[in-house]
Amino acid sequence: MLSRRFLAKLQRVDNEEELEWEPFDRYLARVHPLLPTFPEEVIRDWVYRHCEELYRYDWLDFDRFVFRRETWPTEKVIQEVQTWNEETVAAWEPLIDDGHPRRLETFMLTEGTWPVPISVIENPRAIPRPRARHFKEPFQLLEGHHRLAYLRTLARTARAYPSHNIWIATWRI
Repeated sequence: MLSRRFLAKLQRVDNEEELEWEPFDRYLARVHPLLPTFPEEVIRDWVYRHCEELYRYDWLDFDRFVFRRETWPTEKVIQEVQTWNEETVAAWEPLIDDGHPRRLETFMLTEGTWPVPISVIENPRAIPRPRARHFKEPFQLLEGHHRLAYLRTLARTARAYPSHNIWIATWRI
């Protein structure tokens, strides 16, 4: 279980007067020693960008995580990656075609895949979450909810690239 003190160390040191986030290179130098098994990409796209949301995972032992990068076919991503907030992700699915493309939507509409891999946790045994439901099986999405929503729309409308990179976290025994 992650302590509040440890979670506080993962927070960005933002310059609130200038409304600027702590530069990523400085953050990485400070945080990577605390998360030595985390790839830089996962630190940037999950821990750095969503540090204020990490309390949702405070019961996980991050020091036991091991990551591997794989390439999966679209159908496998759609069938096997589940979310804890399915209603929200489903509501985002049509946003890729709302006529107001933002940077992520533009990239995915052009390339048929995401610019950086999503992160999932391998969960073959329905890992119980305290104070909440079980993690989904076989893979629970950790980071990349918008990307997954948009991929679902691209797949449904036959615009998805055939394969996609993902980061998979497993626990060391």
